[in-house]
Amino acid sequence: MHRLSLIIYLLTLTTQLFAGYFSENDSLQVAISKSDSTQIIISDSTLQTSTSHRLSPDTIALHIAHARRLMKEYKIDVAIVTLEKAYARDSSSIELVKELEEIYYSTSENTKALEFVNLLLDQGIDSAVYLPRKALVMKKEGNLPEALHIFRDLIRKDSANTFFLNQLGDIFNMVRKPDSALIYYTKSVEVSPKNITLFKAGQLFLDLEKPGEALSFFDQYYNPEIHDSKPLRRLYGQTFFLLNEYEESIKVFDELYQKGDSSFITTKFLGMSYRKNGEYLEAEIPLKQAAFQNPNDFLVYYNLGICCRNIGQTDESERYFHTALDIITTPPAIRNMIIKELAENYKRATQWHKALKIYNEILESDPTNMSVRMDILMILDYQLKDAEKAINGYKNTLAMIEEDTTNTQNKGRMIKYLNQRIEKLEEQKFWEESGKN
Repeated sequence: MHRLSLIIYLLTLTTQLFAGYFSENDSLQVAISKSDSTQIIISDSTLQTSTSHRLSPDTIALHIAHARRLMKEYKIDVAIVTLEKAYARDSSSIELVKELEEIYYSTSENTKALEFVNLLLDQGIDSAVYLPRKALVMKKEGNLPEALHIFRDLIRKDSANTFFLNQLGDIFNMVRKPDSALIYYTKSVEVSPKNITLFKAGQLFLDLEKPGEALSFFDQYYNPEIHDSKPLRRLYGQTFFLLNEYEESIKVFDELYQKGDSSFITTKFLGMSYRKNGEYLEAEIPLKQAAFQNPNDFLVYYNLGICCRNIGQTDESERYFHTALDIITTPPAIRNMIIKELAENYKRATQWHKALKIYNEILESDPTNMSVRMDILMILDYQLKDAEKAINGYKNTLAMIEEDTTNTQNKGRMIKYLNQRIEKLEEQKFWEESGKN
């Protein structure tokens, strides 16, 4: 009897052990749909089952496949929960760590991504993959010194890696070291001139107000037949515009425009290039299109004002200048630039007092503006025939020029002219007063 009880006990124990062994795989419910695509569905009981041993490779693979399917369906939170539950059961799984690192990185959960990437690096797992990834996470988090340190170490081992070179260029640009950024962008395009790197470098040159260097850079590395990129082509056209090479900028932007590129940059710079080149009728259409696309760009209205004035549309010109004035929130110099053109409208319409009022307004914020001073004197002297004010203005201007030691260009000629006008007006004034007596 005692022996029979022992046999029954052993059989029961064996059954329990086998049940425990197979429980993990038995709890996985896999459904495969043959219709459009394969779906893997894992019951939650798998994740809730508490076991003391590691998950099998097949089980881990199923969890990962399920999470990837959820990611494709944009069920990101559910995918993360699926992987985190599996990882809670088996934190030794490198595959689960890799998958969690990937999903957290791709969703910009940078703190969690860094946690898992450090786990992988601490275990010596594929540093060629995860060391650059760590640097990218650091860059996202704004820890630029650490990201810079890692990428510098990486580039020492792989000096021709354009990805690392571009990242270094980006980081130096972010910390406002544009010269260093340009060094790395240039090294990158020397290896492989990619569109994005050419654009970043070209834009940086223009931001630094170095269009000449930008053009030299483009001439050396940019081939329009190979680098088929509209943003890059537009930047190339802007470079010509900033160098006052308006015929070249017209060629670039007109070609883009004729090929269907009606972007704001293209219409704006095509119109401004025509205007700068004195082709006012040609400028009108693209500038009006640009104004419709972006009604908050004062430069578009400013250029339209000049074009309309030169094709005889004076009222419309004035309206555009006033629109530009309503938009600007920039320094007084920009406002002065616009109202000076408005004063030119009034001069052409012989509205001398309106023009004079504007010029005096400009002088209040820019008293050393010699061009505006001379505009005022010309109106007082030749149009309004106000000899008294003209003489005083000429004398004040003469004193300013004689005291100015910084600007010697045309100084002698200006002094001579001012003295002649003072002498002439004073003589006229003398004879007029003599005649009255």
